[in-house]
Amino acid sequence: MAYVMIKKMNIIYILITILIVALVITNVYFYLENINQSSLVRQNQLSQMGEKAEDVWSRLSSFEGWYYDSMWRLHYYVEGSFSDSFSNQTKESLIWTTGYLLHRYSDRVSYDVERDLTSLKWLDGTSRAIYENISDTLKYALVQIDWTMLGRGNLTESYTLLWELYYMLGVDQSENLSGLGGIENSFNLLSIYWSSEYYFILTNGRQKIPSDCPKPETALEWALGNATVLYQQLNEWHERTKPN
Repeated sequence: MAYVMIKKMNIIYILITILIVALVITNVYFYLENINQSSLVRQNQLSQMGEKAEDVWSRLSSFEGWYYDSMWRLHYYVEGSFSDSFSNQTKESLIWTTGYLLHRYSDRVSYDVERDLTSLKWLDGTSRAIYENISDTLKYALVQIDWTMLGRGNLTESYTLLWELYYMLGVDQSENLSGLGGIENSFNLLSIYWSSEYYFILTNGRQKIPSDCPKPETALEWALGNATVLYQQLNEWHERTKPN
């Protein structure tokens, strides 16, 4: 009888051991699966943030390039070496057409950038107020073409204001970036960092994040600083250039 009891107890102990091992394996499996799922979620988040930041950079860069090209083409006809070949009426028509096309393009860019920044605000939930502030400034800056064209005494005044806005937005700068150029550069850095972090996770740390690439919070602070200064400059410009 004692032998039978001992045998039964051994069987019970073995079953309990098997059950414990199974529970441990199950817990380990779900723990690893949870880590894997979290990693996939983070990768997807980083991929989307990198893409949206690159879109902001690309759209602002494209607008600046369009503005640059438009103004120097206009300068050729209005003030350049062969400007005497064109009548005042032709020059005014070119100023109006340039302003109109810039206005239409800036409206499109403003809409797209606002949508991109709204996506970033929800994807990167740690800096929502900063994204909102930058978005407000960019929307304000990109609609200023309208300000140069409406309610002016003549198109020569609009031409002058288009140039003033050109320099205020920083379209002329290739170094020491400020204005739109500074904001644009910050989002390029954000895109580089988030894309690098994505590949860092994807390769389990084999592909490193560039050491010279600033952290996202630093790049955002640079963008916010440029946006704050630009907003103040535009407000002062409005006060000085109100239509009569």
